[in-house]
Amino acid sequence: MLLDILEEHLEEAELLARRRDAALGSDAMDLAGLHTLELRLDAHLDALAITGGSVLSELGEDLGGSGGHVAFAWAAASLCTRTPSRREDVLRAARGASSPETTGVVSAWCYAPLDPSVRARLGAWVESADGSEVTAALEVLSFQRALDAVPMERFSRSPDPRVRAAAARAIGRMRRSDEGRALERLMRDPDPGIRDAALEAALLVRMPDTLARLRAIGDDERARTAEWLRLLASAGNRSDAEAIRTSLGMPHLGEAALSALATLGYGACAPMLVECMEDAAWARGAAVAFERITGIACPASGARPQSEQEEDDTFEDLRPIPDVPAVRRLWETRSADFDPGTRYRRGRPLRSEDWLTDPSRGSLQTRREELFRLWATSPKPCRDVPLDAPASRQRAARQEGGPL
Repeated sequence: MLLDILEEHLEEAELLARRRDAALGSDAMDLAGLHTLELRLDAHLDALAITGGSVLSELGEDLGGSGGHVAFAWAAASLCTRTPSRREDVLRAARGASSPETTGVVSAWCYAPLDPSVRARLGAWVESADGSEVTAALEVLSFQRALDAVPMERFSRSPDPRVRAAAARAIGRMRRSDEGRALERLMRDPDPGIRDAALEAALLVRMPDTLARLRAIGDDERARTAEWLRLLASAGNRSDAEAIRTSLGMPHLGEAALSALATLGYGACAPMLVECMEDAAWARGAAVAFERITGIACPASGARPQSEQEEDDTFEDLRPIPDVPAVRRLWETRSADFDPGTRYRRGRPLRSEDWLTDPSRGSLQTRREELFRLWATSPKPCRDVPLDAPASRQRAARQEGGPL
């Protein structure tokens, strides 16, 4: 009976960890909602830590194939025990080849409070010859804003792509504006994921001409990625709307382009999205993006997919298909309410500066977008808020320093 209960706690912790990951970029949840979700997650982790010794030991012996969220739940519950042997188990599990399980374990280290003894161990790992140790150390210590000012250029030259990616993220998180040479190398990395992480870091440290460099990448459609679109929308202006819209011609970037138009948020983007609704492949996503900018609910058409292939492609998409003629009529009556050069969120003018005084406002998605815009473009200094950290830690960062 006890074993069954413990396994239920593990299953619930896995499910809630999965929900938390999805919520971090959600437009349907705010910081208070994230805190509530995390309280539920923490309750299951505490239950496992108190009574789940045998379950944790058995699972820890063989995490392979268990999945990232199971690994997260195991590692986070093990850390809740605050026992040295459990910490050693979790440290060992962070080593090795890249896998969902090692990613889940590293995420647990980021989620949990950083023990001073672990900080010291990870500090030693930064100098390790083992790429997995260096990667874990850079990721966790920079996430916890506890990474010493070690030179990053040697990591930018690492043959291990995990190390190069972790270095790029660490430079951004730690706001290492003195690491221009490392960023230059990382922004030229042949791996698009590393290049994009470096571009994000360059924006965060206000490296000169980064936005121009970001725009130049779009000249080669093959170099565009979903993350490139997100960064351009998060730091760009109205002039970038067309480059984002043209990415709809690349099927693997279509949904990301629609989301980027919504992030950009200019009134000029709304008629673009109405046009996008004419294409059945993008109609649902365009309607969501249109509503996110304008606050105008798109009437549903009740139409069915036009072909078996289209039905197969959209089988799991539960978003309604918009009635495009009805949307056009609505837009004709409301378009005068929207200035093409003003940014909007659900029909209201959007000012990033509002997050300077209240960084907790809005949905997690809008909050993330506007804080990033402030960090990347505001002429005023803006204090860091660790957006992927637990809500309690984010609130503490806000309260410690007052307004951003």
